[in-house]
Amino acid sequence: MIKTEYQKKDKEIRLFLSNFSADFCCVWKLLGEALAMFHHFPNQVTNIEIPAELLDDQDNSKGDKIKADKRQLLSLASKCFVRALKIQPDNVSCWQDLAISYHYQLVEFEKSKSGDLFKLRYYF
Repeated sequence: MIKTEYQKKDKEIRLFLSNFSADFCCVWKLLGEALAMFHHFPNQVTNIEIPAELLDDQDNSKGDKIKADKRQLLSLASKCFVRALKIQPDNVSCWQDLAISYHYQLVEFEKSKSGDLFKLRYYF
């Protein structure tokens, strides 16, 4: 039941976003914020399907979906913030969100490397 509700919301959001131009900074910022929120969820929940166009995957045709894990979602969040900053470079909150997104990626990297980077960080 929950999955079908999310699928309905997904369709509503896609329809809503399709009405906007790609030149709106706020759309890219909101998408980045939504993707960065996956940092707070466990890895088992974050394997979701996203459009292949968002990942710049040239092997897939338009309309294909790819399963993305937490690290890919956080990387995509950073790309969305960068895209928003290309439209509006003086947006301070986008710069802050980009920094937070990079921090989340570093935390996930530290978790996946079994503490090697963590030890290196406190060595200096």
